[in-house]
Amino acid sequence: MTKKGFTLVELIAAIAIIALLIVLVVPGISESSKKAKYKSYLTKLESVRSAAVTYGQDHYKKIIEEGRDEQDSEGENYKVYEMQFKELIPEYLVADRTEPNPKTGGVFEDPRNTMTTLDDYIVKIKINTKTRKVTADIDENQRP
Repeated sequence: MTKKGFTLVELIAAIAIIALLIVLVVPGISESSKKAKYKSYLTKLESVRSAAVTYGQDHYKKIIEEGRDEQDSEGENYKVYEMQFKELIPEYLVADRTEPNPKTGGVFEDPRNTMTTLDDYIVKIKINTKTRKVTADIDENQRP
């Protein structure tokens, strides 16, 4: 007499193996998702830096006139102009904007802290007074 089907023990063992596989795979997927969000954030940061450099090139005279003098550790002199990230948006980042997060009202969220958005950061535009090279950086620690 041949038996068809599975016994209860075989069925429970199969379910336990499937559950174990799920437990092992889900954290890896979650970690991958976090890494992907952070890479997206870094890409957006780079686009903001690029937009700030473009702003600095377009508003060169304004920055030279209104910027404060600063000297780096190598003795290079700069004119530094600080502005809120929000000021770049209308002219330079409109295409990059997506729907704001309803909790924060911000667009570019820092995945390390979802209550912090790039909208809150200060963008520093620096012009080397000797070479006239425009650089930009985002100060994540300084807020208005």
